[in-house]
Amino acid sequence: MKHDKAKRSGLIVFFFVIAFIVTTVAPVSGESWYSTEVEELTERGILKPGQFIADAEITRAEFASLIMRALPLEEELSAYSFPDVEEEKHDVEAVRAVTAAQMMNGYPDGSFRPEDSLTRAEITKVLSLAYHIEPGGKELPFSDLSDSHWAANYIAGLVSEGIVTGVTPDLYKPDETLTWAQAAVLIHRANEATRETVPVPNETATEIVEVEALSSDGRFLELTFSEPVHSVDKSQFSIFHTASGQKHGVESIELMEDGRKALVTMYHGAGLLAVADYTIQYTVAGETSTYHYYRNEYLRIPKAKITEVDVTDREISISYGNGQKIILEVPAEIEIDFVDAFNREADIWHNSLGELTLYKLTNEAKDVKKNSKFINQFKLDEFIYIEGLEGTTVRGLHDEIDLADYDVIVKGHKTISAEEVKQGDLLLFNSSDKVVEVCTNLLTGRIDAVFADGVDIDDDFYEYDGYYWAQRDERLYDFDLKIAEELEGRRVTVFLNKDDDVVFVKR
Repeated sequence: MKHDKAKRSGLIVFFFVIAFIVTTVAPVSGESWYSTEVEELTERGILKPGQFIADAEITRAEFASLIMRALPLEEELSAYSFPDVEEEKHDVEAVRAVTAAQMMNGYPDGSFRPEDSLTRAEITKVLSLAYHIEPGGKELPFSDLSDSHWAANYIAGLVSEGIVTGVTPDLYKPDETLTWAQAAVLIHRANEATRETVPVPNETATEIVEVEALSSDGRFLELTFSEPVHSVDKSQFSIFHTASGQKHGVESIELMEDGRKALVTMYHGAGLLAVADYTIQYTVAGETSTYHYYRNEYLRIPKAKITEVDVTDREISISYGNGQKIILEVPAEIEIDFVDAFNREADIWHNSLGELTLYKLTNEAKDVKKNSKFINQFKLDEFIYIEGLEGTTVRGLHDEIDLADYDVIVKGHKTISAEEVKQGDLLLFNSSDKVVEVCTNLLTGRIDAVFADGVDIDDDFYEYDGYYWAQRDERLYDFDLKIAEELEGRRVTVFLNKDDDVVFVKR
């Protein structure tokens, strides 16, 4: 998002408040989805007493008045004059200010049409221009809004900033008119999305810096403040679902002894749902700070230790508390360096399915002690079939290596010495990480059937992979259909890796 404050500066607007005459005033219920925003806009003087009627359609002139009070317009008033904007009915200065700043425009016939309603499409252009939010940036999921729609880019920009949403997940309804309640929420969101944080002394500078759900139902939350506070009251906090604006009621709040944390208890049924965005507002001495909290579906285990890792099955084992242990699956979308994470301390978050959702390593990395158990975490993508040995040097069909250069040699999940390997062994190794494993996953059987994609050996199917050693000419060949047809009906020895993929075949 781009904020071009220079476009807002240099203007001095002198305006007087025109009283809005309404015959009915709808009360703002504390349970309404828009109540928090309306209360705050009223406190800031953006909404005037008696002006707000939640379900009434907001007009162009009325919205111009809101925008003028919401933004520090400081430009010299335009000489624009619209014959249909009347001082007795409309805020003339507001209309002139927003048109001078090119946030709103008149029509080709010279009118402003102050009494016309605003649509959901029109409002996005006004907000984009008023708050200098760059259009575009997000692919829209709405079936009723094509890329060629005149407001598509404006809508995309505001959707990217979380200011507007669809009426449903796949419908935007661009021609639907806007109500006062909707307008108030949109202006509030736009203000929050673009507002600068101004440091103020003492507790008024305190903000929420972290939120954690302490229970699976999201009813109990732990808030962490940037600075210690002396007291808190539930009236200082407003918590609502960011997309829908639905407010979640705070039953009580208890400050911890150090003043840096507080325990929040939500009302029954008002817990924060998993996998959802929430906005938490904290007000001190008239100053409001906002914390955006994405509640993942997790439970937190602090100060855990990652005691085992399994790259193949993407699992980690952790220990915590008084000897408690748990194994967690690591989904493919979670990026983790298994080698780096091994034997590290971490804060762990997981869901009810036993899946890791987030982790934060809390201590420095140490040199990994490679052992028989840990070697499975390395990718052993090189091999050598031993034809001869000389000291710690082994010679193969196509390579030779010195086992003295390797940190650990493993056979059958036990560490062995270089002197214990022998001719005819197949070594799987990783020359970068200096680990070697003597392959013990092998079978001897007859190739009973040959297929285009693999072979049957003693009624088990194996896909073509690896290499075949032809003893007749002491050469390596790709183990493929042609070689398999030559070997059909004969007994072979097949060396497999830990994933049961063919590495090496010999008669």
